[in-house]
Parts: sequence; C-alpha cells; structure tokens
Amino acid sequence: VIILACYCCCCFCYSEGSAVRVDDTDVTIPDLLWQIALPESGSNHAKRGLRSGNGIVLARDGVQLWIVADDGHLFVLDSRTGDVIRHVSPSEVRSADEDESRILRTESRSSVSIHYNANNSNTISFVVYVITEIMSAPVQEKTRIVALYGDGSLWRTQLEDGVAEGTPIISNDGSKIILNLNTIESDNVRNPARKGHSLVLDLIDWSRYNVDSFENSPYGEAAYDDTNDMIYWADPWRFGYGDRGVLYSRLISNHAIPTVTRLNQLDFSSITAPIVSDNGDKIWLGGSRSELRSWKGDGSSIDELLPLWKRSLQRDKRNRNSRKYIFYLKCIIISN
Repeated sequence: VIILACYCCCCFCYSEGSAVRVDDTDVTIPDLLWQIALPESGSNHAKRGLRSGNGIVLARDGVQLWIVADDGHLFVLDSRTGDVIRHVSPSEVRSADEDESRILRTESRSSVSIHYNANNSNTISFVVYVITEIMSAPVQEKTRIVALYGDGSLWRTQLEDGVAEGTPIISNDGSKIILNLNTIESDNVRNPARKGHSLVLDLIDWSRYNVDSFENSPYGEAAYDDTNDMIYWADPWRFGYGDRGVLYSRLISNHAIPTVTRLNQLDFSSITAPIVSDNGDKIWLGGSRSELRSWKGDGSSIDELLPLWKRSLQRDKRNRNSRKYIFYLKCIIISN
C-alpha cells in the first residue's frame, strides 16, 4: 500500500495493481483505493495543505494515519477507507485562559512523533507535534509543543519562544522530548539573524531541564542518538544555500552542565537533520555542495573528527544559485 499527499492536502491510497509491459519490462500499475481532500484544503495560500516538514505517519496498527497540516491542524485517517477518525484544531490545544485574539495565524512544519505502550507494541501511548503561533502587538514567534494521548485527547501543551526546527524527538523510554528552536536576534526584517537553542523537556513533570544556546548561530533540525544520549545538528545558514556552517553535538544526560561541542567546521549550510546510525558510529548530513566526505573519530578525543577522504559528485545542471546536495559521513573506526 502506498499513501501519498499533495500540497492541497488531498490524500491518495494505492494498492498493488496489474502488471503491464513497458519496453519489454513488467511494470506494476498501482490501483487507486481511495482519495480524500481534508476539510478546508486547497491550493490557495490561505487554504490547508502540506509543506516541507509536514508528513503522514502510519501507526504500527496499520490503520491510523497521523497528519499535521501546514496550518497546525492534526488529522487521523483510517488507512483502509480514508475516513477522518479524529481532527484536532490549534484552538483545541490551548487553555481556556489564553488570549487567542493576539494570534495572527498558526503554522506547522512538523510531523508527529509516536510513542508506543511498552506492554503492547501496537498501542499508542502518546504523540507529540509542534505548532508555530505568530503573535501580534508586538509580533512574536512562539512554538507550542502538543502532546496527545493515543485516543487523540489532549495530554499537555507548553509554549516556548522561537520557531521549532522540524519534528520533536521522543526518547526511546518516553521520558523526554528533544527539540531545537530558533529565535530572532536582530531587527532585519528581510534576513533576520537567528539564535539557536536546544530544549529538553522531562515528561514526568514537564520541566525544562536543559536549554542552552551557542553564539548567534541558527540551529538546524536535531537528530538523537538514544544509545549514547547525544544530539547532533548543523547550521542552516540561508536555508541550505550558505557557504559556511558547523556540525554540533551535545551530551544531554549531564544536564547540570549543558555543553555544546563543535564537531566540524563545514563549507556549506545544512538542509537536513543528521541521520545517526543505531550505535551512533556514523552520521550522514545533507547540505548545499556536491561532495561526499568521510570522517573518523580522533582516538585521543571523542570531540574531534579527522577527515578520511572527499569525492566530488556530478554537479547539478541548473543555474549556480540552485541548491546542490551533499551527503556527509562520519566514520568511527575501531581497530585492534
């Protein structure tokens, strides 16, 4: 089964279809099972849709499709029929004493993170996603972290300054949420400087037990190495078009001393969250230069990376201002 969505928030479900011959090759043409346009969706900018960062997450039960739209509305669909099981609007996750008149609009560039019940791997314990609220008088950017129980009812919500980068991360044991945010640090409306912050929420009491920043750099979307309790991210200068950046890491278990480490100076800015291998010995990162690079850890220091090799990839044939793609690989080699 293949499930797709387009910008105007029309969802399409396909199943394996019939085979046809194309240039002496058997090609399977999928059959359309169902399609649905979510309420108030459309191609107009003011209409509900899906943008980069939003996504469709299929729960382990194979039935529930969790969707966060670009305006912060959450939908749960039945994957078999396309029927709407639940709909949660941004206003439903605010407390009764909040002044909604200050909110100019809501946005989201998040998908959902799902945590499952330890006693039943298919039962959803809770889900987390984030909404950006643009406030007036004065204009402010706030991130609302939303946690819902598995049945879609509200568990907890919390407001933080700044705009969240990507989807919040839930630790494997479900004890904490990890998220990077950026706050505006200048008055330049067209190209404001942004300062990054890493946030860790303790889900037992929802305390903000680890928030830090580093210089005036923007933070990209975080990746979490649950095995070693490390997070990684890189600078997203000029949204991936820049010619500078830094790959960072941070150990979050010792939250009494939140230390950010510069792992490597980059000659590009990132466009993706790093991807970390299960045992934490490799990192892949997408950027804006057509190169492939490899590093290994310095045996004398866990905070240093040594370059192994570099290869140029085929350049994009579009104009020079077009975005290029790069994949970085960190290799830690253990030898006898």
